[in-house]
Amino acid sequence: MNPVLIIKQDKSLAILNVCVFTGISGYMAYNCRQEFFDWRDFHPAARDTIVFLLLLGLTSLLWVILVKDLPRLKFDATGIWKRRYFLSHSLQLIVSWENVSYYTTEVKPSRSLPTEDLIIRMKEPDEPIAIGITDSDKSRDQILDVLKSYSEQYGFNDFVDEPSTDK
Repeated sequence: MNPVLIIKQDKSLAILNVCVFTGISGYMAYNCRQEFFDWRDFHPAARDTIVFLLLLGLTSLLWVILVKDLPRLKFDATGIWKRRYFLSHSLQLIVSWENVSYYTTEVKPSRSLPTEDLIIRMKEPDEPIAIGITDSDKSRDQILDVLKSYSEQYGFNDFVDEPSTDK
């Protein structure tokens, strides 16, 4: 049995970003509409208008990211697939299961919150691939269960440290 796992981005942070930037853009558009949209009395120092238009563009991009439910990763019988471009639907095969030497996870400390990467070491060429799994819609355990089933089938190593249950 070959499990298929499609990983998408977690939407909680995207929803927060859309709400915040839509609110800021709406506030600026409402309170400064006379300055922004009066093109008859346009002044060359239109710094506020440029900032507003850039903020409006960023808000539009965040709405597109929220509405488009794009897959980031896919694990299937062929191998591991990753999204090719930022807003692309097409996935590109980055490594086949026959070319995996081992996999592990790595937690990187950060100021805000730690990030977790899935590290996959290939046989040819002998180099690692780091895939961020912190903000995915699937849990770490779901991802590692699928990788474990493929490691048993294809014979590559599992070097994942299990979290300690010591208190």
